[in-house]
Amino acid sequence: YPTPIVPVIFNEEEDARHLAEFLFENGIWAPYMNYPVKHAGYLIRIALSLHHTESHIDQLLTLLSRWKMKESEGAIQ
Repeated sequence: YPTPIVPVIFNEEEDARHLAEFLFENGIWAPYMNYPVKHAGYLIRIALSLHHTESHIDQLLTLLSRWKMKESEGAIQ
């Protein structure tokens, strides 16, 4: 079934934590989670709703792109 939760899954805990912190510092709450079950990996939970505008989605995508570029450069700020 479709869900409003969009998981972003990482192999490394540090990457997931850094992204959650980066998004929070930029006004988006997307918590970092690590389930202690058989699921391997660390994830960020992004929850979308009908109240989010196209502008909100664009902001999220821009921030994710910025984080990815800075992460690849090793210079997250």
